[in-house]
Order: sequence, then structure tokens, then C-alpha cells
Amino acid sequence: MSGGLVLTAVLEHSLRLHGGLGQRVLVAVSGGADSVSLLRASVEISARCGLTTVAAHFDHGLRGPESTADAIWVQELAQSLGIDCQVGRADAAPLDVVTGVEERARNLRYAFLRQVAEQEQCPLVLTAHTADDQAETVLHHLLRGTGWAGLRGIPPERRLTETIRLIRPLLAVSREDVFAYLAELGQEFRVDSSNADVSLTRNSLRREILPLLRERFNPRVSEALCSLSELAAETDACLGELAEQFLAESLLESSADRVTLDLERLRASPELLLRELLRRLWVRQGWSRQDLGRKQLQRTAAAIRAGGAVDAFDLPGGVRATGRGGVLQLQRNAGKPSGSGVENP
Repeated sequence: MSGGLVLTAVLEHSLRLHGGLGQRVLVAVSGGADSVSLLRASVEISARCGLTTVAAHFDHGLRGPESTADAIWVQELAQSLGIDCQVGRADAAPLDVVTGVEERARNLRYAFLRQVAEQEQCPLVLTAHTADDQAETVLHHLLRGTGWAGLRGIPPERRLTETIRLIRPLLAVSREDVFAYLAELGQEFRVDSSNADVSLTRNSLRREILPLLRERFNPRVSEALCSLSELAAETDACLGELAEQFLAESLLESSADRVTLDLERLRASPELLLRELLRRLWVRQGWSRQDLGRKQLQRTAAAIRAGGAVDAFDLPGGVRATGRGGVLQLQRNAGKPSGSGVENP
């Protein structure tokens, strides 16, 4: 199957799944090969799918004249395709040492996409992450150390607001198919000069580590990593359902700052399920999850499962745990700020 048929078929199927046929869709376009292919595919299927495509480009202001040239190029491409293009600009250089450049740039970009989607009345925002991006992300998480959630990699969709969803329809499409599609169209694209900087982790994975793994270990390593991502997503979803059911059965009382659980029921559960219950409880309560990592969850689960009374001990988010009389009580200090319980984009 040609690159064009792959991209348009995958995009149409994804839009059908997400109720996007006959809708206005916002396509995030950086000017690179992946996003340009997504834009061209969206325009190509617009007539038969009743789509109205709007392009959005965000200039992070990190590459000076090159960034400005990218924005102009995307605007001209959209004009040639007969679609509207909204451009946003902001300096993504961090205002403090806590927020890094990549995180700040991502936050600014998603805030811009939300704003434009609301303004343009687009219930779906499309970004052009591919299977290669997924493989790089999973490998990065593996090397850094991760659990099931990290092995899931890039999620295929998430909500930007109550009425706007972001979807990634090309997660099953290889970069090879992207280039084949653009070649069929004779479509040019922009090349970010910073992509050649292998001192950046993502570029090193793409240009050095993955090629080495393909050459010496497995020529289909990207597919293997994507398969691992799918398996992790299925496992994590199943574990999540079990943990939510277990939490509902164990919960005796709850308020904003205090939760009471059936201690004996908790002790009878597998440690993996207990750790997941605790993690999800912190999310549900909106308690800060800073430092609530795997080791902390393991220590907490071990204390709960030890038998007898649970001596008072402190947990992340200003929470103190005590257990006696068959009841585990988690009490948050009212003076401690709660977290949002929302994952970063």
C-alpha cells in the first residue's frame, strides 16, 4: 500500500472512531514532515468525510529567524491548500530554573492549541506523533526507569477541555510511510536544524541509539517497542479497573482531607494491586504526588501488609497514615496544598 493510502486510511479510521467525521478539526503543524503529512491527509479526505480543516502553528521563539521562517512557510502552505491558519508566538525560554525549556514550550503550545480550538469551534485537535515517536518515547522511559504507565508511551488521545479532545491518529504510522506520502505528493517540508544536535536526548535516541539497536540486535526494534507500549496500555488499563473496584470495596469514609479504608481487606490484596490503589487514591483526592514514587508506594504497602497496628508515618502530600482496629486512616494536614492530580501533557 502506498504511503498516501496508509496515511489517509489511518486518519479516516481514527476520525471515525472519535466521531470526527463531518466536524471541524484543528491540525497542529510545525512544518516538519510528520505534521505536514497529517495536514495534507486531512485536506485530502475532507471532501468525502465532511471535514473542515484548520491549521495551527506555534512559534516558540527558540531558533530566531529560522522559527520565524517556519511560521511564514506554514502560513503559505495553508493558504495554498485553501484553509485557515492560526499562528501563535511566545518566548519558551524558562522564566525560572525549575521549569525547563522543553516543558515550558510544551505547556505554551498546548495552551495555544486549546485557545485556537475553542476560538475555531474545533472539538478535535490532531497532532502528528508517529510510531517512531512512540518507540523513542518508550525507549527513553525504559532507560530512565519507569512503570506500566511510562511503558504506555504517548497516549493516543486525551482531553484538553471538557469539550475538546486531542488525538494522535498517526501513532501506528511509520516515518517511512510519512516520507513516502510526501514524495508521492511532491510536498516539501521544513527541517529543524536543532534535530541534528545529539546532545539532546531525543535526538540521540533517534540518530544514534535506535539505529545501533536496529543494526546489531533487531531491525524491527521500533515495532517491538510499539508492541510493548500496546501491551503495557492494556495491562495498565486492566490493573486500573481492578484497583478502582478494589478501592470502592475498601473505602469506608472519605472527605477532602481524610480517607478511611478497610485495613484487613487491604492486607488480603496482592501488593501490586495495593500500590495501584494508593496511587489512584492520591489522584482521586487531588493530593500532591510529588515524591510518591514506586519506592514510597512499596514501603507504604509493606507497612500496611505487615500485620498488627500500623504505627503513624508520614506520606507525600502532607498525609499521615495510621492503622488500628481493622481501619487505615489517611489524614492530610489541612495546611498542605493539594496537587491537581492531572498528568502533564
